[in-house]
This record gives sequence, C-alpha cells and structure tokens, in this order.
Amino acid sequence: MRTESVLKELIPEALATLEDSILKGLCVTDVECKKGRYDAFVYLDKMMFDEREQEYIFGASKACLQALAKTTAWRLRAGIDVQISHF
Repeated sequence: MRTESVLKELIPEALATLEDSILKGLCVTDVECKKGRYDAFVYLDKMMFDEREQEYIFGASKACLQALAKTTAWRLRAGIDVQISHF
C-alpha cells in the first residue's frame, strides 16, 4: 500500500532529526495501516536493546511520532492523517 510505503520512508527521516541518540538510530522494519489510513502500527527492530531500553523507546517514540503526526507539514507531505497507536 502506498500509505505504508510513505510512512516507512518518512518515520526514519523524522526520527533521524531528533536529539535523542537512541531514537535517532531506530530501524523501522515495517508499517501496517489499519482502519483505512488512520491508525499505523509501526514495527521497530528491538534486538540490540535490553528490556529497560525497549520500554524507554516505546514511550518516547510513541509520544514523538504522535506529535509529529499532528504537524500540518508532515501530514501534507505524507498525504495522510496518521495516529500512531502501537509499536
């Protein structure tokens, strides 16, 4: 699906702009859209992180991407309105 491909490209670009070195280096392995194009399940490669780091990544990346999805410029570039609901 085009939406998933666009998100799979835009999310790593957005994460790369962050100051947080852990979030900056995250690898997006897949994006799956649900409920039309309004929910996106973003799958991250977590193999190189311990359990504590994974908890931090889950919370920080979810908050970051939800804020990002609300920005007009990002929505226009992606051509969609996205609510990140699960990692």
